[in-house]
Amino acid sequence: MPHLYKGIASIVLFFNYLLFSLSTNAAHLATQAQDNLVYFLFSSPNKIVRYDMANNSPLDDITLGKLPSAFTVDGNTAYVAFNRELQKVDLTNGSSSFFRNLSSNITELVILGNFIYAADGNNTIYQLNKHDGTLIETTNYSQLKAGLVASSVQNAIYALPSNTGSSYFYKTNVDADGKLLNSTQYNSAYNYQAITRLFLNASQNKIYDLNGATYFAADLTSIKGLPGNATAMTFIGDNPVQLRDSALFYYDKYHRPLGSTPVTQSANHIQAYAQDIFLFDIGSNTVSATKISTANIAIPDADYVIDPSELAYKPEIVLHDNNDTVFLIDREHLSIFRWSIAQQKYLPSWQLLDPPTKASWSDSTNRLYVGNVRGVIAYFSNDQLSNTGALFAKTEGRIQGLIAVGNYVIAKAPLDYVEYHHVFNASGTKVHDQYYWTWNESNYLWNSTLNRLYTYVANYSDITWYSFDPNTGIMGSSNYSYPNTGTFHSLSLSNNGSLLLTSGGNLLDATTLAQSDSLSNSIQAGIWINNLPITINQNGDKLQFWNSNFSLKEEFNLAASAEHTLLNLNDRLILIEQTVNGPHIRDFDINNITDRDGDQHHDLIDNCPELANPDQEDFDGDRLGDACDPDDDNDGISDEQEAALGLNPRDASDADQDLDNDGYSNRAESLLGSNLNDSLSIPVLTSQLTVDFSQDLPGYFYTPSNALPWYISSSNTSIQRVLRSGTLRNTTETSEVNFIQRFDKGFLTITHRYNSNLYSGSLSISIDGVQTNHWHTNYVDGIWQSISLPIDAGFHIINLKFQVNYSDALIPDNYIEIASVAFEADQDGDQIPDTRDNCPNHYNPWQNDSDNDGIGDECDKDPYNQDTDGDGYGDARDNCPNTYNPDQADIDHDGIGDACDAIDNRPIDTDGDGVWDFIDNCKLIPNANQLDTDFDGLGDVCDPDIDGDGVPNELELQYSFMDPYDPSDADRDEDGDGVPNGFEIRSGFAPDKADTHPNNALLDYFPLGNMEYTFQGDYKVTIKPVSGSNRYTLETNDGFSAEIERTSTGIYYRANKINNYNEIYRYVYDNYLVMPATMKLGEIRRLSTSIKAYQGNSLQALYEYTHEFSLQLIEVGTKRWKGKDYPAITMKVTHYYDVGYVDHQEIIYLEGIGNVGDNPANLLSHKVNKIDNPTSSAGGGGGGGGNISLHLLALMLLLLTPCGRRKH
Repeated sequence: MPHLYKGIASIVLFFNYLLFSLSTNAAHLATQAQDNLVYFLFSSPNKIVRYDMANNSPLDDITLGKLPSAFTVDGNTAYVAFNRELQKVDLTNGSSSFFRNLSSNITELVILGNFIYAADGNNTIYQLNKHDGTLIETTNYSQLKAGLVASSVQNAIYALPSNTGSSYFYKTNVDADGKLLNSTQYNSAYNYQAITRLFLNASQNKIYDLNGATYFAADLTSIKGLPGNATAMTFIGDNPVQLRDSALFYYDKYHRPLGSTPVTQSANHIQAYAQDIFLFDIGSNTVSATKISTANIAIPDADYVIDPSELAYKPEIVLHDNNDTVFLIDREHLSIFRWSIAQQKYLPSWQLLDPPTKASWSDSTNRLYVGNVRGVIAYFSNDQLSNTGALFAKTEGRIQGLIAVGNYVIAKAPLDYVEYHHVFNASGTKVHDQYYWTWNESNYLWNSTLNRLYTYVANYSDITWYSFDPNTGIMGSSNYSYPNTGTFHSLSLSNNGSLLLTSGGNLLDATTLAQSDSLSNSIQAGIWINNLPITINQNGDKLQFWNSNFSLKEEFNLAASAEHTLLNLNDRLILIEQTVNGPHIRDFDINNITDRDGDQHHDLIDNCPELANPDQEDFDGDRLGDACDPDDDNDGISDEQEAALGLNPRDASDADQDLDNDGYSNRAESLLGSNLNDSLSIPVLTSQLTVDFSQDLPGYFYTPSNALPWYISSSNTSIQRVLRSGTLRNTTETSEVNFIQRFDKGFLTITHRYNSNLYSGSLSISIDGVQTNHWHTNYVDGIWQSISLPIDAGFHIINLKFQVNYSDALIPDNYIEIASVAFEADQDGDQIPDTRDNCPNHYNPWQNDSDNDGIGDECDKDPYNQDTDGDGYGDARDNCPNTYNPDQADIDHDGIGDACDAIDNRPIDTDGDGVWDFIDNCKLIPNANQLDTDFDGLGDVCDPDIDGDGVPNELELQYSFMDPYDPSDADRDEDGDGVPNGFEIRSGFAPDKADTHPNNALLDYFPLGNMEYTFQGDYKVTIKPVSGSNRYTLETNDGFSAEIERTSTGIYYRANKINNYNEIYRYVYDNYLVMPATMKLGEIRRLSTSIKAYQGNSLQALYEYTHEFSLQLIEVGTKRWKGKDYPAITMKVTHYYDVGYVDHQEIIYLEGIGNVGDNPANLLSHKVNKIDNPTSSAGGGGGGGGNISLHLLALMLLLLTPCGRRKH
């Protein structure tokens, strides 16, 4: 019965969905490793399989008495869930004992400390005492559903949401009583890849997923991840190991590759033990293992710390020890790098456990104190032998401020959900708490002259100060001051303690905090040496020295493309320039600055510091003197090349000319490497290009005139080197970069992130001066995002422009970073690069390749590797599969090749429109254009309902507000009576006159009793009453059975049975309304039903699901069947699935007969042995339809007929 099955495809789809849900209870369920043992939980057969890695051998299986659903291992005990029941299994002898029952089926178990956390995969988490099973708390916690991972270090649980393919996960903290606290969601930081499983390293300070993304476990911020999508992963200490691409890949804890080992065995789980890796192939009920030695891989020890001279890192915190050492604290590598000014080299580094937030040096204790995101303060000393810190103190939350004053340490952190300044003595004992008003990150500044501690929040306009006794650690009450000098993000104190300098360039009296003077400009940073300020201007391109009256003494150029930090170390200026290769540290005696080239311009001011140029001439104003600038006019063509070709090295306009008239500008040819003076030499066609900015900026990138440049920079994200825009501070500036290529047809992908206030910055992309619709505002600040746009073949100038939409003084640094620019040719436009496309000239994004020969099915002449006649065309493609005909000639285009076609039966074209009848959508009426507005297979010229809205053309033409070509007019309500135009016209009402539509009694359209139906395809349905009740059975000739019930409110679908591979499954439905007793025309009822699935005669539900659907009466009238007109109604049924799929059906019901699907012709015969008349329902005339619609396999009355679909 193919016609029937065509109509019920959506039902079968849903049926398969239910069966899949049931099948997930079988086979391998979970894996857990502990010490040298790995445990595998299986169902059918129900058992725990064990493998001893120390002896490289399996242990005896532990048999379970019933079907398990989850487990977790704790020492010699396994806690096993059997749906709602929990049992304890002794792993030494296999005995089990009852532990407790819970009120829902358990799908996940995890242990943290003395507590068990059981999740039901829906919204409930049970928190249990693991010793006696006491229920501590039951929490409706939608965040913890799948893939639970517990960390004893972080004292938290990590989990995935239940929906497959999500790109985010959660961390939930746990208190000392085992109760769940606040939860933090994290979106995947790079391209929103789906997260399928989470892994913790040995130190439990990093969390990984299989797509290579990596996060700090403490605060879920992303860091540089691993490459590729792995099948499995494990750790040797903190060193990750991936299984991917038929090999094991080894990395150190900083994610630098260590080597790889080929893998020929099948494996879907890996586990490290000592220095070996075990490959496990987990089958449906068995496990096999292979041991791989890592002896040839140099695995670092746990205390290994990376050498900073090898890194292009960017420190977040920079400070010094008031003696010789500069500390550069790098969050990405969890390291404290130390630079000796005297020795001009790095000293041995220290390592951190969690991301740092604040740091302070104490001369009194000779310690560096570092606070982190978990509220821990650790300390380090320059003479320590270990490379790890010692615990100093612990607070309740993130350290948001830290300073050492004398023998005391002051930290800002929460206490009982309120922010406090906590004062600790030198032994780490808290001696004082002082309330603070803000939750924001705060900065401390100590004034030893006044014994005053200043605190301020970056980009606020106020200063809070406290008196502080460095001998007792007692802090006085807070004092607030609003200097009325605007917001500021930095504050520095003069050497004598009398003045404060703000980033606004304002000088405040340190006692009164009133403004006493100001500099002539705002600043990025400032220090004091000899009671005189030294600053970096707001644009970051000038180092400024000031006089005692605060007039500008002199200023020196700095690279605008680099960030700079200033320090005063024993009255020497420390200038740290952040380069693409990491920090570059220089120190100066400001009274005697060196002049290396001897041109009478010292190094801070010299625009060619290593080449004597007394005139300091700089034609293009790029702060690079002409003497050392290879391109004086900055037009992208070197001075040497311009001179050789007769161009002017000091005229940028000649770069836009075309010297050899080959269609490419001089600049384009110079940047792309072709000959400017040879018309036969043109830029090479680019089919593939990847720029990750790990090296210098390629020459085909250049800065347009009058725009702030972009430049290569280090980044404090998981991408170490990026292309960074200029920093914008107002709406009039733009930072732009162009890059040019001669492109093949394909697509360009730009991966970028914003560092700006939400909605304040935007990136626009133009091609040859025309802005594309890929205009991105920073909806997700700080998260890597990708833009892909199509590129036509030809030479193109791509412009990237960053601009600020409005100026926000609270965010002084607006910029954007680009991690990569990639182009890949794509001739067929299917978003699969030609290099990876198995049909590069055929659109096939699905990339099916049935015979695995590397050629996609769409372009493979023999896609299934079956070619009977050996002519190169497989039987599935061959128009003569048994006759050799490599030319595949078919003169009559009938699909049969001429070599085996005895008849020239070129198709008939009855209407003579040039379209053969077998493909003509109007065979009898000429329509060469084959227009088909509603895509129903009928051309417009012969379609009685052109727009497919259910209203015939001739009826639409009767009303000025109806249009046969506009399907939306059927859904409008011209007369405002609450019923759409289309429903009224189909039901015989005037759509332009308001009607009072009555309730229609519907039960006669769903007759029940003793009846037999025969449908097309010899499909038979029998309905019989159940004695002594209002229930009826429905049976089909293919073994399906169901139960329905008629009540005063309507007819309901109650239950059904299905035989699936000799297993009987029962489904019970609650409140599944098939046919309401009454409905008005146009009325919609949104309903839901609960479905429970049972196996065999079991009383324990295997599966429970809530399904939503709606019923709408859309037509009341008559339909013809077997030559007779019957009162009829049409019901629209809509099903809503949790995968986002929505299904619509229109079902016709005939009075006294029932459901006939979308066409009465589907029903061949109807035999009535007896009809049980329904109790009369209140309501007006007319009849109504019911929808026994789809809920899947279930509604067999829908299975009994093809489910009609309205045309769209």
